[in-house]
Amino acid sequence: MRLLKASKSLIGVDITSSAVKLLELKKSRNTYQVESYAIRPLSDNAVGEGRIHNIKDVAHTLGQALDDARPSTRKAAIAIPSSAAITKMLTLPAALNEEEVEERLMVESDHHLPFAFNDVAFDFLSLGPVHSSPHLQQILLVACRQQDIWHWTEALEQAGLEPVAVDMETFAIERAFAAMSAYLPLNHGSPTCVGLVDIGAVVSSFHVIQETRIVYTHDSPVGGEQLTQAVQAHYALDKAAAEQAKRRGLPGDFQHALLTPFLEALARQVARALQLYYTQGRSIEVTHLVLVGGSSSVPGLADHIATACGIPVTLGNPLQTMQLNKRLDGQTLSEDLPALLNACGLAMRVGL
Repeated sequence: MRLLKASKSLIGVDITSSAVKLLELKKSRNTYQVESYAIRPLSDNAVGEGRIHNIKDVAHTLGQALDDARPSTRKAAIAIPSSAAITKMLTLPAALNEEEVEERLMVESDHHLPFAFNDVAFDFLSLGPVHSSPHLQQILLVACRQQDIWHWTEALEQAGLEPVAVDMETFAIERAFAAMSAYLPLNHGSPTCVGLVDIGAVVSSFHVIQETRIVYTHDSPVGGEQLTQAVQAHYALDKAAAEQAKRRGLPGDFQHALLTPFLEALARQVARALQLYYTQGRSIEVTHLVLVGGSSSVPGLADHIATACGIPVTLGNPLQTMQLNKRLDGQTLSEDLPALLNACGLAMRVGL
């Protein structure tokens, strides 16, 4: 079967190991309008290693997020982890239309995919003719097991949502990055090569984006959860209060005892990921770093990473030029923005 296609109105749902995040976008002329959003923490071990382990718990938390957001639609887009999908570039005759390409892929699936076709969900996109051979076209094929999709869509359905689009995390990130790249302080006169640092709860991901495509990814075992746990231990706070303290910075001795070591460790991991990119023979220089993710706005982090890597660092904001529904609190949204990159990239499938 093909992956489901998007509808005209979507909620982007990002389910991570630590939280459920949703963002509703509507197309507004040549841009988007933010209609609603919500972030709700997940219980430990409900999601881990790119899989949902407790669908009931995830669905319950997602239902709470929906109650908070009060979206105007129940149509939703979800992304499977990039590690669960296979992507391939194929070359087929340019004369084949979409239906003929699909039939060809079904017949030749055993040549392209390592699992049985009756267990496959797939989609494809024609990238146009091959430059040196215009009688051929390039086809981007994306496929995964249907059972890998089922866990994610089932969680949405149990929460009362209608999953109308299944995407891949990589594509959602690329889509959201494209929305904000024009407003970043980059050198747009030459090919852009940007490092996107996504600081999650447990893992931080370093993506190198050339033009609009992710060409390199490296994950580091340092995330915001480590700082949250340290703040909890010192202040005897619950997790939500520790997250607030983390965002606002820590006073006095705690600043030195907790925050500074965390910033230095994370900066070293980003610098190491950048060096690993170059050791793989990559010749295009990364000229700028963009920070996103739930812990990216921790005070002082951008400065530490800029010093460790020797290149400018900017906080990413994919919603910078988007309009806001009047009922939204712009200040609260601005604090949560760094964590909404994936949800934004999914919701941007509106109208596709």
